[in-house]
Amino acid sequence: MIQKTIRKSFCLKGHGVHFNKKAEVIFHPAEPNTGIRFLLLDKGKQVTVSARMDSLAHTHYQLSLKKKSVVIHTVEHLMSALYGLGISNCLIETEDLEIPILDGSSFPFVEQLLSCGLVEQGQSIPVKETPHAFTVHRDMGHITVQPSDFLEIHCQLDYQHPDITKESFHYIHSPDSFVTEISKARTFGFLSDWEPLKSKGYALGSNLENTMVFDSQKLVNPPRRYPEECARHKILDFMAALSLLEYRVKGRFDLYRSGHSMDTYFVSELNKVLQNELNNILE
Repeated sequence: MIQKTIRKSFCLKGHGVHFNKKAEVIFHPAEPNTGIRFLLLDKGKQVTVSARMDSLAHTHYQLSLKKKSVVIHTVEHLMSALYGLGISNCLIETEDLEIPILDGSSFPFVEQLLSCGLVEQGQSIPVKETPHAFTVHRDMGHITVQPSDFLEIHCQLDYQHPDITKESFHYIHSPDSFVTEISKARTFGFLSDWEPLKSKGYALGSNLENTMVFDSQKLVNPPRRYPEECARHKILDFMAALSLLEYRVKGRFDLYRSGHSMDTYFVSELNKVLQNELNNILE
């Protein structure tokens, strides 16, 4: 795989899904081997936050990244867009603490990234293959990985809900497949959880324009973009967690009752396995 960046800068504006404040991000081309970085203003000073596992802040209903006291919230849809398109170097400038939610999917980011153009940079990206099968359990969910010649992700949901029961989707990654099969899948939630989340300071900017909302029986704001839109969105979120690794991965991943905390916990364990495998080879 060859490193890529964007051809020119562009800006996207909206509001944050959790804090419901205006948010603006400016995407800039970046040099090879610099990775994905966020440039924030903090007390008049510029702070650069790298999108890596060691920058992970917390995973309560979102992915947040930090450097010391500076935190940038809800990066998952943006990070999934970059990862899905194979963009490895980009600088994202913002004065806000949350990435705009836009329509609740990765597609608005994808659309603008493709519109501005991608540039190959002549240097390769490390790719690691999963050496053997293993499973990580957490809470009531688990993620299993086994060797594969591709990046494959299978997701199965189990919400005991009449409109989502046993929803599943199997995805084999390529940039084109990401655009058509994954990028438009929106975030989703349940009407019964809305007020409890708001009382905790989350979902203050969630609405029927950026979130698939389910009552006790059905989707309140149809139509769906895909028959398995919820499962596909879980795959989108999982790819955001994979994007925090400093290399690409081949393997088949099976997600069951996954979420941001489960995803990042698994990816952290996967990184340990792959690093140990590399150390054993070097020894």
